[in-house]
Amino acid sequence: MSVIDAARGGVLTLLEVSSEVGEGVPILGQILALGNVIRDTIEKLHSADDKLARLITDIGRLDPIVKKFGGKKVDEDVLAKINALKLLCVQISQVVKKWSGKGYMKRMYNAKSYDEKFSESHQALCDCMDALQRAVIVDTNMD
Repeated sequence: MSVIDAARGGVLTLLEVSSEVGEGVPILGQILALGNVIRDTIEKLHSADDKLARLITDIGRLDPIVKKFGGKKVDEDVLAKINALKLLCVQISQVVKKWSGKGYMKRMYNAKSYDEKFSESHQALCDCMDALQRAVIVDTNMD
């Protein structure tokens, strides 16, 4: 099995969801683990720019939002939001990994591509967390 095949298998595992987000279903732990990977990758950079620094703050929002769902049954709308959040975490971790592997000067040389890809992913992540936070309050009345 090649490294690429193993990575694809990992992503497919991350895409498995169920209507229950309790201990038997690892989706919440996967989201938190992805958040930790993103944060750790950024913190290891010697030249993290403002975009990456802002992402650390937003990734910090994952923990309290996601933990409110532990052990709860949720409706399909909330489950869809949780799944979308996980997919966005996968996507943004790939963007961060790609750009953190490049030197600061190289990122700036390719600034337009970096700005577009990063800003789009980051905004989508924030929007999804906001929607999920509203779901905690409105849809499930857990707050």
